[in-house]
Amino acid sequence: DREIRTERFYDTNTPPRTNCVFKAFFCVYQGFSTQIGCRGRQECCCWQKSLCFEAGRQDCLTVGVACGDHDVDDNDTGALCRIGLGCCEWTLRRPRTCCAGAWHLLCCMGAGAFPLHKEYLAEPVFALYCVQCCPDCAVAAPTPPCPALYGDCDRSMVAVQT
Repeated sequence: DREIRTERFYDTNTPPRTNCVFKAFFCVYQGFSTQIGCRGRQECCCWQKSLCFEAGRQDCLTVGVACGDHDVDDNDTGALCRIGLGCCEWTLRRPRTCCAGAWHLLCCMGAGAFPLHKEYLAEPVFALYCVQCCPDCAVAAPTPPCPALYGDCDRSMVAVQT
């Protein structure tokens, strides 16, 4: 009797990789994702705009007008006033960075910030044609974390003020 031995070539406890960096230069990157999405967020000095057109997401962004410290989300203390339609939102806020943005359209995605910012891109990245040399050397490296891109729908804020 011969024993048949099988080996796993992957770790079942690790979630499958869903994205990778295609090209990056210091404070901006572009990549690919296996998840389909349509969302984005841009920030320039004191203006921020966000959009979210994804199936299954209801009240993803602000619906109506929210102004003043008590009406605006407690987790975002820099926001002074928001105006939104649920799928898009404009915010007047205290400046946090000079220029930053993140986007995900269909299977393409990207983010950047100048200066570097923890919500968009926290550390420099260098890559070309899916070969990354900074912060780590890798082929098809996963995209850096970007809380700005996927943080909006977690708050589910619906505020209307007349």
